Amino acid sequence: MRIHNDMIATVDKGHIGVLALLDLSAAFDTVNHVILMETLRRRFGVGGDALGWLADYLNGRRQFVRVASSETDMPLQYGIPQGSVLGPQNIHRIR
Repeated sequence: MRIHNDMIATVDKGHIGVLALLDLSAAFDTVNHVILMETLRRRFGVGGDALGWLADYLNGRRQFVRVASSETDMPLQYGIPQGSVLGPQNIHRIR
């Protein structure tokens, strides 16, 4: 409602209103774990136990899929587990 109201008020004043939306919900599906860890270490200074905990959390994850009688089991090198504190729905908490 607030955005709608602001846009109407802008147009009523004779200005041009522009709304740009960016959906990052799928961006975390492509996060490379190695790059993430290096970025946290170099750019943000995360180290020691905190970096170790994150590494333990991300490393060694596997994806298992079963369709009828066929199964696959493979390591995950990309993505953040859904529902995790690092996922897109919770990222605002760590900013």
